[in-house]
Amino acid sequence: MTNRGRPTNVAVLGSTGSVGRQTLDVLALM
Repeated sequence: MTNRGRPTNVAVLGSTGSVGRQTLDVLALM
């Protein structure tokens, strides 16, 4: 996992797990 300077996404990953990863994938496509 690469750090894109978005600590918010890291928090999402820590709190929601796989759902957070899907969110990161969506953000990566945007």
